[in-house]
Amino acid sequence: MLFRSFAGEESTPNVESSPKASSQNEVKSEVKKEESKQRPVESAAPKVVKQTAGSVLNFLSPVDKAVTQKFSGKNMIYSKTMKDWRTHNGTDFGAKKGDTVKAVADGKVKDVIKHDLYGNTLIIMHGDIETYYCGLNEINVKKNDEVKQSQKIGTVGNIPFESEDAVHLHLEMKKNDKYIDPLSIIK
Repeated sequence: MLFRSFAGEESTPNVESSPKASSQNEVKSEVKKEESKQRPVESAAPKVVKQTAGSVLNFLSPVDKAVTQKFSGKNMIYSKTMKDWRTHNGTDFGAKKGDTVKAVADGKVKDVIKHDLYGNTLIIMHGDIETYYCGLNEINVKKNDEVKQSQKIGTVGNIPFESEDAVHLHLEMKKNDKYIDPLSIIK
């Protein structure tokens, strides 16, 4: 009978050296005892824990200001700039132009883009949450950079499709390619 150790090495239990192993039943009993000592316990093996908003990462506010417009989900809101009704897929944090924008959690910069509607946008993967920091003036990181929670990643600028609103940071989050309410995970 062969056993595999935690390191992957094979071994055979030594029942002959046991002074108690005098009968056939005792030998079987000793083999079972030895087998239970050497068999890895499934729950003892290290498990990889995927970073998720609820289990590993804690999310903090990207700016030190109040929320001026909440995520609307499927509800339509009126856009003063676009002069139409639409969903609001993010959360707006009131700020002054030039205010510091901080990473909401540890992560990796997926992309830095200039978007016609969202302005300068930084996309950061925070575990399985894809976060869009929209309307930035200054961007202090580049694609593939690792960021730490509360690290300065840029400054507040303008958001073209919300230019009629007061200055703010527009923050969007996606999980599994679906928009989620940032305030549902930001503490």
